[in-house]
Amino acid sequence: MNTSSNTPIEVLTIDELLKKIKDKISFRIPGYQRGYKWTKIQANQLLNDLISYGKQQKLIGDRGNYNEEIKNVSAYYLQPISLCRSFEKNDGSQIIYDVIDGQQRLTTIWLLLYACFKNKLKTDDIDEPSFDIRYETFRDWQKMFKETIKSKEKSKQKQEFSRISLNHFHINEVFSTFDNRIKSSIRSTISKDVKASTIYKILLNNTKIIWSEISRSTDEDTYNKDIKTFTNLNSGKIPLTCGELIKGLILQKSNYQQVPSKTDPMIIEEDQRLLYAIQNLIKDSKEAQIEYDKISREWDVFERDLHDEELWNFIYNKETNFVYETRLEYIFNLIEQVDKGEDKMQAFNKLYDSIRDENTSPIKTIQDFWTKVVNYMATIKDWYRDKEYYHLIGYLVATTPWIEVKPKHDEKSAKKTIISYLINGLYSDSEKWSKDQLRKKIKELIQQSLTTKVDNNKGNIDSYNAIDIDNLHYGQDNEVIRRILLFFNIHTILMQEGEERFPFNRYKDERWDIEHIASQTDFNALRKDLNEAKLWALAVLQYFTGIKEEDFVKQGVIEKKNGSTFEGKKLIDFKENDKKKIEAALDKVFPKVNETSSTEKRETPNDTDKESDNKRELCEKLKDFIVNNQNDKSIIEEIQTLVNNLGFFVNSFGGEKDNSDARNKDENKDKIGNLTLLNMSINRGYGNAIFPVKRITIQNELENGYFVPPCTQRVFQKTYSRRFDQLYVWDESDAEAYTIAIKEALDTFEKIEGTYADYKQEQNNKK
Repeated sequence: MNTSSNTPIEVLTIDELLKKIKDKISFRIPGYQRGYKWTKIQANQLLNDLISYGKQQKLIGDRGNYNEEIKNVSAYYLQPISLCRSFEKNDGSQIIYDVIDGQQRLTTIWLLLYACFKNKLKTDDIDEPSFDIRYETFRDWQKMFKETIKSKEKSKQKQEFSRISLNHFHINEVFSTFDNRIKSSIRSTISKDVKASTIYKILLNNTKIIWSEISRSTDEDTYNKDIKTFTNLNSGKIPLTCGELIKGLILQKSNYQQVPSKTDPMIIEEDQRLLYAIQNLIKDSKEAQIEYDKISREWDVFERDLHDEELWNFIYNKETNFVYETRLEYIFNLIEQVDKGEDKMQAFNKLYDSIRDENTSPIKTIQDFWTKVVNYMATIKDWYRDKEYYHLIGYLVATTPWIEVKPKHDEKSAKKTIISYLINGLYSDSEKWSKDQLRKKIKELIQQSLTTKVDNNKGNIDSYNAIDIDNLHYGQDNEVIRRILLFFNIHTILMQEGEERFPFNRYKDERWDIEHIASQTDFNALRKDLNEAKLWALAVLQYFTGIKEEDFVKQGVIEKKNGSTFEGKKLIDFKENDKKKIEAALDKVFPKVNETSSTEKRETPNDTDKESDNKRELCEKLKDFIVNNQNDKSIIEEIQTLVNNLGFFVNSFGGEKDNSDARNKDENKDKIGNLTLLNMSINRGYGNAIFPVKRITIQNELENGYFVPPCTQRVFQKTYSRRFDQLYVWDESDAEAYTIAIKEALDTFEKIEGTYADYKQEQNNKK
């Protein structure tokens, strides 16, 4: 029998839809369908549309009530739902309809009706929605959801519900959006909100949906036709991703109706026919259903696992070709080894050809494919949990999006992602790596990333030179410097005890960059930009008084633009209270300097007293420069002289500009000894801050729970330095000690032959 061309179509209000399905019909979302993917944005948009429609049609009165007297208005239409009637019955009573297209709308209607029911007033006539929507990949979600909403520990239960899968997460997000807006409308008149009774009546009476019923045949091509219909219905809308097509392919029930078996050639013809008859009887066997259910369930679990941003960013670099909405698609590409190329459908096409091959059993092909998916996911999660694999492989993924793999034979070289190269080395049919081989491959790749490739004109043999760390310069060698600094942090974490993990997701999302440790900018260089000069002056005042730039920003004393620079090339005048605040802070830190001479205060001033007076005098000048807008040449020269006399805010790498070796010492500021890794948000907060202010900023960020790389922390704690008497300066001796520590890390990595744990144990045994 063929599928009939007659497709019953009905136009129903939501009220008519509810009456049609109440106690008679339940909906089943086949496993090949998309899960629930609506977000807060779409939920808000639907409510906004309904409210806007209601106001235009005068259905919503001035007080937000539904206007019962308005008749014969044009309807608000939702997109159609397309369904296929099943021959099964739910508990022997309800008719089951498979939803071919429209599961997003049906689920959303249920959630909105339930939000109205939950927020109704005692006088409202609002019924609880009673129709069932059963997703094959997550059954009984409605029962669990209602129990969650009614729970005394609702907040905790909702969190647990959201963690079950991405579908559950989106269901909770959309319902919470409806719930919050309808709930707030009960006690407010905000225009974007609406009363539960009003939205409920607009839904029931004025919102229509098209019911499109596709007739079903009883032949074995049923689900193939479902898939074709599903694909056609989606044409012109959101295109199906490769991953969604693969899901549809491997969860077609017709694939599970062919039970694979081997027939003994010695069996006589009569027995052969009997065997075929038995196979036909069990084509819907429990074994096939179990396999189908297993894959449906594991698909959802794996997709949820891959939406853990820490795990995802451990294996995925956004510089690779494809952006994955269905993240399991990345695993499929790894299995089919098609992670590099222009055709996003390669993995689907290869699997489709295999399943449709007449010489193979579809269920056996799917089982073999899914076994690989399970193995690949297990391996990735094992690597993720293992501290050493996590950091070393994570480093490679972050720094080396692609590597060129050269086969042993005459085949062309191919570009592979790091994960593809490593995981397929473990599961290769021709040459499977051992764990020791895997570890060696990882080490080789890291060593190559920390060297420079040399074109030696020797065919396919690559040659690498060690990087001359001493001659790397900021601006021209940034990519190499970034790799070395990242590895230094990774190595430091692996050499220490504990469970600290480098957050590769934050490293990739927060735009981490190279930061100068000692500021590149001195006061003289800022004279051309008054705005920047005042920023620098505020940073120095912060160091001495603890008054932060942010304090003034919050008070409206300073206006910021784009989070980093000041608006309009000027600072707003400080109020009198702000001036007093600075004065009080200075008085608390330093004794007040006599206007005539700082040394007249004490008969026998010592060096410490003089330094304290100089600092106080510098702060007074900076205050005048900022607060009183005294920016004439004389005060700038006085500030510069005081800064030079103190000698630790600028030019920490050497003397004044007229020194014979000034150029060399200035170049040292761009060498790796004066560079560290920091995320852009903290970096922007620095501006041109002096070293001690940077130290304070780092400490504040740590206390606020932000991640600061361990080596960056140690830099500003001066852990690498040989001297600890000058915590307010980062000079050439500090930079030299820091550079030596980086070199020692690279040398140590060269010596490690096994695991880091083995190496540390060997070193402990030698002590």
